[in-house]
Amino acid sequence: MITFAARTSGRTARELGLVAASLAVVAWGFGPLFVRAMEVSTPTAVAYRLAFGAPVMLICARITGGRIDGRVMREAFVPGVLFACTLLSGFAALNKTSVANATLIGNLTPVIVLAFARLFMHERIRGQQYLAAGVAVAGIIVVVLGAGKTAGAAFTGDALAAVNVVLFAMYFLTVKRRRDTGVHAWALIGAITVVAAVLAVPVCVLISDDLGAVAGWDWLYLAGMVVGPGLFGHGLMTWAQRHLEVSVASLLTLASPVIAAVGAWLWLDQPMAALQIGGSVAVLAALAVIAVNARQPEVVESRLSAPLE
Repeated sequence: MITFAARTSGRTARELGLVAASLAVVAWGFGPLFVRAMEVSTPTAVAYRLAFGAPVMLICARITGGRIDGRVMREAFVPGVLFACTLLSGFAALNKTSVANATLIGNLTPVIVLAFARLFMHERIRGQQYLAAGVAVAGIIVVVLGAGKTAGAAFTGDALAAVNVVLFAMYFLTVKRRRDTGVHAWALIGAITVVAAVLAVPVCVLISDDLGAVAGWDWLYLAGMVVGPGLFGHGLMTWAQRHLEVSVASLLTLASPVIAAVGAWLWLDQPMAALQIGGSVAVLAALAVIAVNARQPEVVESRLSAPLE
């Protein structure tokens, strides 16, 4: 029998998970802006992002009580490889097309995750979630089509963003499975970042021709990437995935491209047409419905007894 204390604990964990995931997607929304603002190539941005991000994540894991041992490193290997690939394809897309298109196409990931959650992870998806997801995706399509060619959109960058969709969906699902087995959140993301750094940094160093070009404001943007999308974005989302269905967590990421598109409009002078603004409002409204709907799930005992770690 599920006790009242367990029910209260489970509900608290879920609500904290929603807050953490929401903060994570806000942090992710700033990532494309920092990448586009830096006046360096994709390989250089990725190399510095991982080189500085790995020790920051390891320190955070240690502070939060996470232990990175052989088991955690084994669990982190596959998502670490996928993470490295998503960084490379995502950053490259940002440099080849508009911020709006790269982030909005790339954030169609929830469509794939939603299908896998229903078919292979046996999550119960409510009709309201499907409806809200459809509205959110439609809003994103409106924003993408509204960008046209005026904001630097290009086919090559759009294609790279499409590849990023598949890679990030695989990463997201893999991390969810690891968290469901009880792997410590900050230890896991720390190990994932280390694996990604070991794989991607040497490659980026070899193919980059402007490693020494990082200067001035670039260092501030780099620090913003490490702390914002890295520490807060990936860290909080990894923690939240233990306490939320993967379908809910992935759908919340649809707010990220809206934040990026608005930020690019305000900061990088990439214009937003009336259609894009309308699409952005539709996305945020749909996500609000998803978040409210997710606060009162049909809970099961194993979820309710999950510790807050």
